[in-house]
Amino acid sequence: MSGIRDFFQSLSESQGDVLVQMMNDLQDSTSALRMDNLQKFLTTLNHEIDEINRKRDALGHKAENIEAFLSLLEERIKNHKDIELDLLHSLLLHWRMSLKLEIEELRPQTKLEKKYDTERKYDTLTELKEAAVHLVREMGVLNKAQSNCAPAHPPIPVKVK
Repeated sequence: MSGIRDFFQSLSESQGDVLVQMMNDLQDSTSALRMDNLQKFLTTLNHEIDEINRKRDALGHKAENIEAFLSLLEERIKNHKDIELDLLHSLLLHWRMSLKLEIEELRPQTKLEKKYDTERKYDTLTELKEAAVHLVREMGVLNKAQSNCAPAHPPIPVKVK
C-alpha cells in the first residue's frame, strides 16, 4: 500500500504530530480494557433483556390461562345466569387486561436500542483496531525507510500497545 506510505511521507512535522496523536487516540479507544468493558456491557444488556422477556412470557402464560378459564366460565354463564359468575367473569377480564398492559409496558425497546448501538460501536472499534495495526506497521516501515536515508521529516513516533 504505497498510497498510505506516500501520504505519511508527505506530512509536515506538525501534521505528523496530528497523525501520532490520532493514532494514540485510536489505540486508546480500541484498548483491550475498552473492548472488554463494551463486551461486559453487552453481556449485562443481554441478561437484562432476557430477564424482561422471561417476565413477559410468564405474564403471557397467566393471561393464556385466564383466557382458557374465561371460555369455560362464559359457557357456564350462557346457560346459568348468576351474579357471582358475572362478577368473577368481570374480575378475570380486568386481571387479563391488566396483565396484557403490563406485558405491553415491559417491552425492552430501550435496552434493545442500547444493545444494537453498543454492538455497532464494538464492531466499528474492532475494525478500527485492525486498521490501527496496519497503520502502525506502515508507519514502522516508513520510519525504517526514513532512517536509511536523509530524513525529510523526523521519524514518526508511535505508541504501540
